[in-house]
Amino acid sequence: MQKLFNKILVPVDFSQQSIKALEKAVELANNYSCDIVIIHVVTIAPFAAISVSDGHFTMPIPAINQQNELQYRINRLINKISPLLNEKKIISRILTGPLDESLINFILKNEIDLLLIGQKSKFWGRWNMRLNPDKIALRTNIAVITIPANKRIIRLLSVLIPVTDFLPVRKLMYGIYMASVNNAAIKLLSIYSENNIRTSDYYLKKSYQLIKDNSNITTVMERIESKNIAEGITHYLNNHQADLLILNPAEQTKMPGIWSSVFDKIIQKYVQTPVLTVNPLKIIRS
Repeated sequence: MQKLFNKILVPVDFSQQSIKALEKAVELANNYSCDIVIIHVVTIAPFAAISVSDGHFTMPIPAINQQNELQYRINRLINKISPLLNEKKIISRILTGPLDESLINFILKNEIDLLLIGQKSKFWGRWNMRLNPDKIALRTNIAVITIPANKRIIRLLSVLIPVTDFLPVRKLMYGIYMASVNNAAIKLLSIYSENNIRTSDYYLKKSYQLIKDNSNITTVMERIESKNIAEGITHYLNNHQADLLILNPAEQTKMPGIWSSVFDKIIQKYVQTPVLTVNPLKIIRS
């Protein structure tokens, strides 16, 4: 089986949530035999950067003075987790710029396989996340896992993979990989409407056969009706257990409502289950 995870990226802001995410990254790294990359992004307002003639900018003095303190804090984290890591290395970087774009650019220039985002405390019924997993998954083509502080991402028992009106090859690939490593079962959940019930049922059976042709994983099929995929999954998870949910970004993650896109109302902010978000098509970048 192809090894999908080799290098895990963990953004840290030194909050308790990001430190817990780093601890979970250590568990993942041990489980999948990966290196860990720790990133801290110093966000600087555009007016704080001084332009020069060659198109680059100089870093403001306060940000320069901050580097040593930030590196010291990162080194303390590394010293804390290093004894827990099995024979793999930890790399750290301090970046400057907008948070999302800095991470996306770093991922595109380095061989990152997985981004792990720790979710912060809930506010008005949803998780507070500084990063948009959909945006990063679409722009970089890597897997992005969002995980609540009280959840685990190893020793999984069940992996939930929704199936709609196409064959979700990349979701199935990640599902088979993670279920095999953890000896977990896979639940295929067909989400259909009256307009695509035949198509959804067809791809549900195709997905089941693809798993059986490539593994010995215990696999079950279920069906629910819902006009909105994210809403249907949310209702399903209220009554069923899953240790990991694998989704494609945008259509499968967007919650209902005309303002959903404007306010980033995505399912990753509303469920207690860890979510792996992955672009449905692997785009080869030159």
